Amino acid sequence: MAKDKGKAKDTKVEGTEKKPKRKMPFLNPFFVLVLVLGLSFMASAIVILVSMLPTVIAYMLDRGRPRTLGITVGAMNIAGTTGVWLDLVRQGHELSEAVDIALDPSNVAMSYGLALVGLAIYLNVSPFVAKMNARKASFEIKRILKRQDALKENWGAGVAEPLVVGK
Repeated sequence: MAKDKGKAKDTKVEGTEKKPKRKMPFLNPFFVLVLVLGLSFMASAIVILVSMLPTVIAYMLDRGRPRTLGITVGAMNIAGTTGVWLDLVRQGHELSEAVDIALDPSNVAMSYGLALVGLAIYLNVSPFVAKMNARKASFEIKRILKRQDALKENWGAGVAEPLVVGK
């Protein structure tokens, strides 16, 4: 009898398997870069972090794919945050100024208000796009049914019967 050369013997000893390495999130180069830049530009980091809170919340609440809620709120929120950040730059980019600017009610209203505009855009545009996609699908179904009727007329009713596989 011929020996099976193609089959490998199972020679694993219990407990000797390699365990997958756990990735340390703080060793991620992107995380290190953000940490260094955040510490270097602490005043900007404070203002941006406080102003962009609605975007963080929107990303956490948005479960669907693609995450359009977070993108829409974030785009409008960054527009409001830019003005707040420019106020910080104009006033000297100091840490004490950053806290005052970040907690100023008019600045909070501007950045959070534009985030609210982003939410309104999301709540109005998403249903509109869904209706347009449904309408497009409906027209496509009607077009296919017309084509199917034309084929039935030319080739007979057997053309439209479903194909049964496995009988």
